[in-house]
Amino acid sequence: MAEMTNFVHPAQQEYKPFKPGYFINSIIGLALIFGFGFLPAIEPLTPLGMKLLGIFLGMVYLFTVCDVTWPSIAAIIALGLSGYCTINEAIAASMGHPVVFQSIMAYLVTGAMQYYGVAEFVARWIISRKCFRGRPMVFTYAYFLAFTFVCIIINSVAMIFLGWTILYGVYRMTGYKRGDKYVTLSLIGLVLSFMMGGAVVPFRSWQYSLVMQYGEAAGIEINFAVFMAVGAIITFGTITLYTLAMKYVFKTDFSKLRDFDPQSLKSEYAHMNKRQTIVLVVNAVVIGVILLASIVPSSSFIYEFFNNTLSTAGIYGIGAIALCLIPLNKKRQPLIEFFDVAAFSMRWEVILMVGATMAVASAVISEQSGLLAFASTALGPLFVGKGPIGVLLIVILLSALLTNIGSNIGFGALLIPMVTPFLAPTGANPVVVGIALIYVVNMGLILPGASAPAAIIHSNTEWMDSKEIYKVLCFSMALTLLVAIPTLVVANAIV
Repeated sequence: MAEMTNFVHPAQQEYKPFKPGYFINSIIGLALIFGFGFLPAIEPLTPLGMKLLGIFLGMVYLFTVCDVTWPSIAAIIALGLSGYCTINEAIAASMGHPVVFQSIMAYLVTGAMQYYGVAEFVARWIISRKCFRGRPMVFTYAYFLAFTFVCIIINSVAMIFLGWTILYGVYRMTGYKRGDKYVTLSLIGLVLSFMMGGAVVPFRSWQYSLVMQYGEAAGIEINFAVFMAVGAIITFGTITLYTLAMKYVFKTDFSKLRDFDPQSLKSEYAHMNKRQTIVLVVNAVVIGVILLASIVPSSSFIYEFFNNTLSTAGIYGIGAIALCLIPLNKKRQPLIEFFDVAAFSMRWEVILMVGATMAVASAVISEQSGLLAFASTALGPLFVGKGPIGVLLIVILLSALLTNIGSNIGFGALLIPMVTPFLAPTGANPVVVGIALIYVVNMGLILPGASAPAAIIHSNTEWMDSKEIYKVLCFSMALTLLVAIPTLVVANAIV
């Protein structure tokens, strides 16, 4: 029997200590969740509305400064104790929500691509083309686009570490070191590409929860194909300008890459194996069906069946069934090992966060809470007298500001009930406003608490200086808005 000299039982492992102020922030958040409702109601909020608002504010606060896992559980329990519903009903409204099921299925289907190396193979294949040799800017641009494309298919923070690992190898081979502009800009550019690739797809994870929440509050459906078309223009436009800015704004030295051979980055395997090919095909079919259902006429059977009867959750579910049922070979070995893929790919903290947010947000915008009337009174001066473009610009800027302060899903969910009451009175385009809000809140870049990718960037002080990180991140956010605003204004006139 092999010696297990390196095995450490989970009970004996050392984990990272809590951050300074963690428990103080936890007490503040819990006080909001369980105590805010005891304050006198501010008209037109009802006493129940005060309880629900406190749960929502406390949840968002804790998402931003502490954690997402246990605050989600606390919010679900508090919802069941609020008088709005029972504990069982709160659990059903959160963990039984279709978005939660869809997220679990999507993690399984797309996670198989990462677990079996499909995503890495595709990324390495793209960046190792001969045509990039001697063209360092083109190579850098292709590198960003490769991970943008991969993250459109599979949006996992593990792809950031894969992309960075490849870049570290490039630095060692070419002589780049910490403090070089190319190092900072390429590392952050990779994360920007990851985030913008993920922002293009509205039918996955917490983005889908915001789409559902917005649709419920605004009384509309956001067409996935339209969302992805607008998002793709913003994404590829921003990445293109970012790459150009590396040379013409930041004056980056690309010379060390001139003799670099990108073929050194290609996969050790010449072709994908049978398992990888089938997993890729299943993912392509799932995404293809979802997009097809978005572009066919709304009166057709295909549209009605795939969007309303089967739904996106059902499409991902069928994809998961296919991965589990398709045999790999004549020996009838399974295509995927379910438990291995599930353990590798499931992000339970996100699943809990999505469930809690959907349940609490739905309660907050209910008639019993009075929040919509309160939002109309409080934010009226900001929106009254503004035309459709004015409302769109306010939503874009508010989304960009709030998502860079704290939790993107939290502030996204907070903005929806505040914005939707003003859509009809101002004549704003509800579809484009929804696309703007959901896309832009994805871009929590600047502060570490804004998003998981932002926290990962700020933690990499081994290769980057903190001052330079903030400078590049602020520039990246400004560049995103520079592309997003005119794109969304044009979309407002077309959609």
